[in-house]
Amino acid sequence: MIERKVVTPIRGERMEELVPMLKALADDTRWKILQMLSQRTFCVRALAKRLALTEAAISQHLKVLREAGFLEGERCGHYVHYRVRSEALKKISLEIGGIASAQREPKSDDCDSGKREPAED
Repeated sequence: MIERKVVTPIRGERMEELVPMLKALADDTRWKILQMLSQRTFCVRALAKRLALTEAAISQHLKVLREAGFLEGERCGHYVHYRVRSEALKKISLEIGGIASAQREPKSDDCDSGKREPAED
């Protein structure tokens, strides 16, 4: 008998936590920011300069990443230096890894015998 890994459906509080995290990662600029901050800390000005964006745009991206739990900041004089919270990345990685490692079950009994109906427009 084949042992299958069962994926628990994401619901409730877990879903409310994961959806904003996934949405935060769905932007190429935020992805670049995360990659940069995984290497070292940066302030808004340094990120803006390296990414050729305004400080206001960087601040908005950082806000989304912070609210999703991916970043934390530390005040250094007049600036805030941001760093990645690796626990958040590990959490989302585990969720995605669980889906990726799930084994597919055979075709559902709910499916018909192979007849296909035309798709409606």
